[in-house]
Amino acid sequence: MKNILDIIKSDKNNNKQETLASKIAALSKNLQDPVKSTQYVKKFCSDIEANERLYGLMAAVARGNISCSETEHIVKQILKMLGNPVQT
Repeated sequence: MKNILDIIKSDKNNNKQETLASKIAALSKNLQDPVKSTQYVKKFCSDIEANERLYGLMAAVARGNISCSETEHIVKQILKMLGNPVQT
């Protein structure tokens, strides 16, 4: 996820979307339903790209230099920002 955050933060260029798509595909391969996971991760990445606060919260979690209680608090904030999960 840290690599994906780095790609999102980088300047817009032609290779950014291709690189992001390949990282998302690699991440989604390890999840339960790769096709649906790819769609959800793409949506999540677009949300991160559009919302600077969400990006900052995810970056804080990805760095890993915060306590478990801080991580829990940040994850709760992220979930509130994203809203209710999609029922499939």
